[in-house]
Amino acid sequence: MTPKIKPELIKAMTKKAYQCLSLEEVRKEIDSIDQQIIQLFADRFEYVKAVVKFRNPAQPEVADRVRFENVIKQRGQWASNLGLDANSIEKVYRELIEYYIREQAEYAKNLIK
Repeated sequence: MTPKIKPELIKAMTKKAYQCLSLEEVRKEIDSIDQQIIQLFADRFEYVKAVVKFRNPAQPEVADRVRFENVIKQRGQWASNLGLDANSIEKVYRELIEYYIREQAEYAKNLIK
């Protein structure tokens, strides 16, 4: 299933790319989109931390490798469906999720202290 873009996430985009009349306008829109993406990464991290409370304390392994690979492949498919290069998006998500896994492990460790 392809994710739908929420209207509230588009609010900062005042125009379509083809409507921009200058390089400055294009860059302003790109900056706005990047800011929204980073906010979404931060929002996603809150959910990553929430996973800790549902983990079995007897199984300290943070990463579910089967889910990890399934998520990577699914994001690649979503990208492909939107005309993006699946391999490139998979690389981005692989790096992002590995970062989240490291941070989640640290977060879990600090909860135990």
